[in-house]
Amino acid sequence: MELLRQKNVASRIVFPLISTVDRPEYFTGTAWGSLTNASVTAYSWQDGQAAATLAISGTPTELGSTGLWELALTQGEMNPDSGSDDYIVVKLNADEIDEQTVLIILQDYDVKTVVRAVDDEGNTLANEAKQDTIDTVVDAIKAVTDNLPDSGALSTIDSNVDAILADTGTDGVVLADDAITAAKFDETTAFPLESADSGSTEVARTGADGDTLETLSDQLDAVETDTQDIQSLIGTPVDLGDGATLADNNTSLAGKTASAASYDRTTDSQEAIRDRGDSAWATGEGGIEKGVNLDNFTFLMVDSTDHVTPKTGLTVTGSISKDGAAFASLTNAVSEVGNGVYKVNLDGSGDLDIDFGCLRFTATGADARYISFKTES
Repeated sequence: MELLRQKNVASRIVFPLISTVDRPEYFTGTAWGSLTNASVTAYSWQDGQAAATLAISGTPTELGSTGLWELALTQGEMNPDSGSDDYIVVKLNADEIDEQTVLIILQDYDVKTVVRAVDDEGNTLANEAKQDTIDTVVDAIKAVTDNLPDSGALSTIDSNVDAILADTGTDGVVLADDAITAAKFDETTAFPLESADSGSTEVARTGADGDTLETLSDQLDAVETDTQDIQSLIGTPVDLGDGATLADNNTSLAGKTASAASYDRTTDSQEAIRDRGDSAWATGEGGIEKGVNLDNFTFLMVDSTDHVTPKTGLTVTGSISKDGAAFASLTNAVSEVGNGVYKVNLDGSGDLDIDFGCLRFTATGADARYISFKTES
């Protein structure tokens, strides 16, 4: 790396050290004195002369834990060969780091106050070339300033600028109160407003009933107050199915079941139940299914004396005529329920695998009970 420094002035140079283990990472965390085979060597020379060894008294130190290292050079070290030499090269080496070489170019002047000029190939130009460049720039500035008006004209300009600032302000254009009238306001253009407007400037037309933005805002607040409790009054919305219109949902809502989670509009609405009832009445459906067990089939037995009073405590025998055939015993026995009512489990394959049937129940002291039915598939 290359640095530009002033001769005969103590200086500090800063440079990175690269780890030989973690290239290209910076080397950090170990003091210079703890490195293996650590060395700092330096040489100085002037243009066209051989280099001579330069003794360096300082020791490199790391700046924090940055991997950037600093080396201090004394005033004497920065003035090699009593100021005759123009260059210093410092070499730093150790087993843990890659060799780092720092070239210091010595100048007779303070390099911080000089603009460094370079040619197209990056070579430093001679001092005379730098001075010529600076002189050209200064002449150009002077050519412009020589044409400025005299102090009186500048004073007039200053007064005019102050007047403009008074009218426009420093934060934007200052408008007089009520400066924007309906006749001047262009509704197609957006005008930003600030709350600091102290006047009664109107920037929106009033409605036919005299409403302004303020009155409309008040009315919207009133609407919000009137409607904000609607949700609490109607409760949580319920998905009523796939009805696309309000009429569909009203039809579904009328037949809503207690459990919204199990509700299906296509089967549970009043409309769906009505349609199933109409179909059942028209086709005779809704009775005993063919070939399917029918448990707890109940019937009433009455006293044979008055033919009205329910008869309890009977031993009832059940039989069935299948599709017009002779009566035959039912598969299962009859048992008493109570109050003259008895029940029997009808077997799907033994009793009900038919189209038409007639049940016959008999018992001593009771009228025989006949029940005819038609099965449905």
